[in-house]
Amino acid sequence: MKKTDIAYIAGLFDGEGCIMINKTIYRPRTYYQLYVQVNMSSQWIIEYLQFTFGGSVHKYEHSQYYPNAKPQWAWKAYGLAAVEFLKAMMPYLKLKKSQAELGLLFQSKKLSKSDYLREAHPNKRFRTDEELAVEEAQFILMKELKKSEA
Repeated sequence: MKKTDIAYIAGLFDGEGCIMINKTIYRPRTYYQLYVQVNMSSQWIIEYLQFTFGGSVHKYEHSQYYPNAKPQWAWKAYGLAAVEFLKAMMPYLKLKKSQAELGLLFQSKKLSKSDYLREAHPNKRFRTDEELAVEEAQFILMKELKKSEA
């Protein structure tokens, strides 16, 4: 991929994208997951993101209250796909650079032996209380970064 294409996508992502650390609670466990998303009315760009970086595409039709609105398209990538996307965008990001840095740090801590064990044994707990506390702190910090950079 050309640098100009990456810079173009990074500009789109700065304006139309989102970096999140998602928190899901399945009693008694809490799970955290990095994901990135871009929403826009251009289907071509969204499908290009999926083709280039993986992830999934969703189409959102507007309700009866907005009959003339164009459909919205969303591209989402989780975990390692989100990491690869953020690494490619990092040199060109302006608005979301600190969020991307936090997202990459968050995901780097998840790539441990305990994650692979958890996948092999989903009914057992392999995350320590300290790891969960760090993930919760990063989740809160991401929310604060999004507020301050909005």
